[in-house]
Amino acid sequence: MLVLGLVAISGAASLTYELLWIRALGRHFGTTTLAITTVVATFMAGLGIGYVWFGRRADQSRYPFRLYQRLELSIAAAGLAVSLFLLRADAALDALARLCAAAGPFGAACMLLVFALLMLLPTIAMGGTVPVLASALGRGGRPAHALSLLYASNTLGAIAGALGPDFVIIPRWGMTTAGWLAALGNLGVALIMRRYSGDEVAVESSDATAPELETGVERVSAQRLAALVLSACSGFCALGLEVLWSRTLQHWASALVTSFAVLLAMYLAALALGAFLTERMAVRARQPLAAACVLTGLTGLCALLPLRAAPAWRDVERAWWPRPEDIRRLGLAREAIDALLHAGFLELTPCLLMGATFPFVAAAWLADGKAGARSGQLFVVNTFAGVLGSLVVGFWWLPDLGEQWSYAALALALASAAALCALVSARVIAAVSGACLAGVIGLTLALPASQLFQAHFRSGGHVLAVKEGATTTAAAAARFLYGEPYNMELLTPGVSMSSTHSMARRYMSVMAHAAMLTAPQPERALLICYGVGNTARALLAHPSLKELDIADTSSEVLSLSSHFAAALDGDDPLRDPRTHVFVDDGRHHLITSDARYDVITAEPPPPNHAAVANLYSREFYRIARRRLAAGGVITQWLPVFQLSDDDARSMIAAFVAELPHTALLYGAEEHLVLIGSAEPLHMRPVLDETLMRALRKSYIGSAEDLLGSVVQTDAELRASVSKTRPLSDDLPSIQYPREDVRGGTFFTNTFKTNPARALSLITADADRGRTHRAATATQAVLTSLPLRELAPTELRELTLGRLLARSLGENPDDQGLWALLAVDIDRAHLAERALSRPGASQLIAKAVAEIPAAERARYFVLQDALWMLARRAFYARDYARALDLFQQLHPEASDTAKHWLFVAGCLRALNRAEESARAFGSAAATSSNPAFREACTALAGRAALAGTWDLPL
Repeated sequence: MLVLGLVAISGAASLTYELLWIRALGRHFGTTTLAITTVVATFMAGLGIGYVWFGRRADQSRYPFRLYQRLELSIAAAGLAVSLFLLRADAALDALARLCAAAGPFGAACMLLVFALLMLLPTIAMGGTVPVLASALGRGGRPAHALSLLYASNTLGAIAGALGPDFVIIPRWGMTTAGWLAALGNLGVALIMRRYSGDEVAVESSDATAPELETGVERVSAQRLAALVLSACSGFCALGLEVLWSRTLQHWASALVTSFAVLLAMYLAALALGAFLTERMAVRARQPLAAACVLTGLTGLCALLPLRAAPAWRDVERAWWPRPEDIRRLGLAREAIDALLHAGFLELTPCLLMGATFPFVAAAWLADGKAGARSGQLFVVNTFAGVLGSLVVGFWWLPDLGEQWSYAALALALASAAALCALVSARVIAAVSGACLAGVIGLTLALPASQLFQAHFRSGGHVLAVKEGATTTAAAAARFLYGEPYNMELLTPGVSMSSTHSMARRYMSVMAHAAMLTAPQPERALLICYGVGNTARALLAHPSLKELDIADTSSEVLSLSSHFAAALDGDDPLRDPRTHVFVDDGRHHLITSDARYDVITAEPPPPNHAAVANLYSREFYRIARRRLAAGGVITQWLPVFQLSDDDARSMIAAFVAELPHTALLYGAEEHLVLIGSAEPLHMRPVLDETLMRALRKSYIGSAEDLLGSVVQTDAELRASVSKTRPLSDDLPSIQYPREDVRGGTFFTNTFKTNPARALSLITADADRGRTHRAATATQAVLTSLPLRELAPTELRELTLGRLLARSLGENPDDQGLWALLAVDIDRAHLAERALSRPGASQLIAKAVAEIPAAERARYFVLQDALWMLARRAFYARDYARALDLFQQLHPEASDTAKHWLFVAGCLRALNRAEESARAFGSAAATSSNPAFREACTALAGRAALAGTWDLPL
C-alpha cells in the first residue's frame, strides 16, 4: 500500500510536468495544433522508451526498489531543471524558436528535435517507474495483479496532477510554484523509498520461462499476440477519442482552459475505476482474452452512443445545471461542474470499459518471471499506438472525415479489433464481439450527417458553412431580422466569436483607425487574430498602408472569410494584394519574424480560451514592443464584459508596464480598447473623404467621434492599477475566475466623468469643439450602459433613451449612439424593406384577434419593424412621423406603457399639451413599476405647463 501511494504521487507529478511544459513551450513555439501535438508526442515517446529500456533491466536487477528510487531522484532533478528552463529562460527559448522557424520546411523536424532534447531524460525516467515496480511487486507471483494495481494507482495520481495545477496551484501561486511542487513530490517519493528499500533483500531474477508455459505454446502465442493487438488498438483509439472529446467539449463547455483538465481527470478516473473493478476477476479468469474482446467491442459501441443523443443532451444538461441569466462568465466551481457533466456524458462509459479491459489484456500477455520486460512491452505498444492515434485523428481524420465520422471510425476500429481477436477464443465470444461490430455499423449509418452540428451550433443563427480542421470547427451563420439577413457571425468553438454586427464593426474598427491615425507614417501593420475581417477591413481603408500581415492559428476561420465579405459588399481583406497571411500563433510570429511594424493590433478570443493569456501578458507586450518601428502603436481589445474588475486591472497593468504612453478608448458597449506606444500619443484628424466614408461604415460618425473616445488617460490608467500585479506568463489569472462574473457589474462605473481628457491626444489642427462634444457623448454612453439592464422595458426607455437622446442631438452622425438604442440605420433599412412587401400594410392595420393563425408570425415581425421605425423617428426628433407610426401599432400588453410613453412625448413635442398629459397618465396607469408610474405622473403635470422642453421626456 505504501508503494501504491508513492506511485500515485509520482503520477501526479508527471502529469503536472506535462501540463506545464505544454503551456510554457506554447509561449515560444506557438499554441498551434502542430506545436501542442508535437509536445505531447515527444512526451509520450519518452515514456515509451522508458517502458522498454527499464522494463528489460528491471527483471535483471537484484534491487528493483533501489532502481525505482534512483529513477524518482532523476525525475525530480531533470523535471525541475527542464521546468525552470522552460518557465524562465525566455531569451534562449525564443532563440530556439527562431532557429526552428529558419529551417523552413524542416521546421517541424527541428521543433521535434528541440522538444526531444529537452524532455527525453525526465520522460524516459518517468516511463521506467511502472515496469520497475511491476517487476519488483510481481516476483512473488501474480504479475498481472501487480501491474493492474500499479496502473490504477498511477492513474489516480495523474487525476490529481490534471486538476491540481488548474484549480489550485497556478491560480494562487503560479506555474513556477507548480514545477517546484512536482519536483518536491518526486523527491519525497525517492526519500521514502530509500528508507523502504534499505531493507530490500537481493532477489535473483530469472529469465527462464516457467515449465508450465512450455505446453500449448502455439495457443498461448496466438492469444498473447491477440492481447498485443487489443492493447495497440485500445491505445490508438483511447488517445484518438481524447482528441475528439476535447474538440466536442470546446463546443459545449463554458470554459476552455479548465474544461480540458476536467475531461482528462474524468478520463483517468474512469480508466482507473474500470481497472480496479475487474482486476481480481482478470487474475482468476480462465480466458482473459475472451473477456477483453467483449469489453473492447462494447467500448466501441458506447463511444458512439452519445452522438445519438447529443442534441437532446444539450437541453438536458442545461435543465440539470441551469446557468443564471445574469452570469456572463462562470467561476471556477461552476466551470468545473459544467465541464464535468459534459465529460461524463461523453466518456464515462467507454473509459470505464477501456479501464476494465486492461487487467484482462495484462493477464493474457504477462508471464511470471518477466513482469518488467513484458509490462514494458505492453505499455510501449499501447503508448506509441496512442501517439499515432492522436496524430492520425488530429491531422488526418478531423480535417478529411470530420468530427462525426472520426468518432465512427474509432468505434469501428475498436469493434473490428475485438471481433478479429475473438476468433482465437470461444465461438460465443466471437458472436458477441460480432454483434457489437454490427451495432456500431448500424448506429453509424443511422446517424444524420448533421447530428453533431445540431449539438454544437445553437446560437440561433442559420449556419451557412462549416469548416472542420486540425485546429477547430468553425461555422459562418446568418442572423435574420424582420425576415431579412441582418448580420453574419463566426461560430467557433460553438459560440459567437465575432460578427458583422454594427457594434462589433465599431469596436474592431476603433482598434484599427485609432492606431493608424496615431502612428506617424503607418505603412506596415500586423493583425493578430482575423475573426470576420472587421479590423483588417478598417486597416486596409487607410491609403498609406502598404503591407498588412495577418497571423491566425486557424486556417478554418480564414477559409470562411468570403462568407463574411459577401455580407459587407464583397469586400474581402484576404484578397487585397497588400495582405499576407500567416497561419501561426501571433506571439510566435512576433518572436520569429524580423519585421518592424508601425501598427500591431490584436483581438484575441475571450479570456476563457486556452493560451489566450499569452496574448495579454506583460511578456507579450515586451515582445510586441521590440517589433515596433519608431513611433509605432499597439492596440489591444479589452473585453470587460467577461472580466472581473481585478482581471481587467491586471490586464491594464501588464499593458502600461511595458508601454510608456497609453490610453483607454471606448469601442462599443462594454468593449474597450487599449492603445500604447513608446512615444507620446497624438491622434491626427481625418481629412481624406474616402477614409471618412470608411469611418461612417464602421459606425464611427466622424474623426471627432474617434478622437473623443478617450475614457482614461495614461496618468489615470497608471493610477488605477498602481497596486495591481500585472498579468504575467507565470500567473495567468484571467484564465481562472475565482467567482462568477455577473451582469450589472460595470468596470466603467469607476471612471470619473472628464470630457477634457480627450483633448490630451488631439493635434493642434483638430476641431476642439466637436471633439469635446464627442467626448461628452462618450461619457453619456458609459453612464447609460448599466441602464440597459433595467426592467421593465418602459423604465429602460425612459432613462436610457432620455440620456442618449441629448447626445444624439449633438452628434447625429454617430451611428454607435443609434445602435445602442437599437435604431441604427441597418435595422431601419431592413424594417422598411419588410413593411414594403405586398400585403404588409393591410396586415398591420388589423387587430391581433383578426389575424389568421398562419399569418400571425409575419404579423408580429411587421409589428416589430414598425416599432423600430417609430422609435427611430422619435429619437431623430421627427415627432409627427413618429406619432403617425405609433398610432398604427397594436402593442402587446407588456408594451402598452412604453407605447403610451412615446405617444405622450410626441404630443408634448408637437405642443398638444392636454393630449400629452392624458397620454402620460395612461402610461402611468398601464405600468406595474412604481418608479415609472411616479415619473410619468410628474411628466403629466409638467405637460400642461407653458414653455418648451429641451427633450419631450
